Amino acid sequence: MSPRKAQMLTLGSIHHVALEVADVETSERWYSTVLGAEVDRRTDVDEADLASGRVRQVWMRVGELVVNLAQGRPIERGADQHFVHVAVRSVGGTLAEWITHLREHGVEVLGPYGHGGLPFVSLYFDDPDGYRWEIIVDFDSFEAATAESVRLGGRLGNPVASYDWH
Repeated sequence: MSPRKAQMLTLGSIHHVALEVADVETSERWYSTVLGAEVDRRTDVDEADLASGRVRQVWMRVGELVVNLAQGRPIERGADQHFVHVAVRSVGGTLAEWITHLREHGVEVLGPYGHGGLPFVSLYFDDPDGYRWEIIVDFDSFEAATAESVRLGGRLGNPVASYDWH
């Protein structure tokens, strides 16, 4: 490929993330309640559409990210497949507030997890179809992130592989 052609082929930000879900309405309620998502648009279909292979969908805005929830069969993520997840940055709320919010909605929180040398802490959790999400809360320094994570019972690492604080 010529250098000129390669310069013209560039990508921008993520347009949307598409997830197959067992029940669009159940997932819509969960994303609205737990993540504060708002419906951007719907792709409602009638019986003729369904017969032709189209599926019901709801496009939801989660902060700046659009998540397309499509009626279907969710993927199976193995317990050791932690790195198959969607990570979003918190732009409002402390680490403790996120933990409380998620737990109040019956969400099992995995973490908090700090990351060696990095100035943020992560909370992991799964949606009703088993898709893993990560909320990242930024701090001014690794030391500040570590202190808050330790205060809240955190560890370094992730739900599959964690290690002790040093």
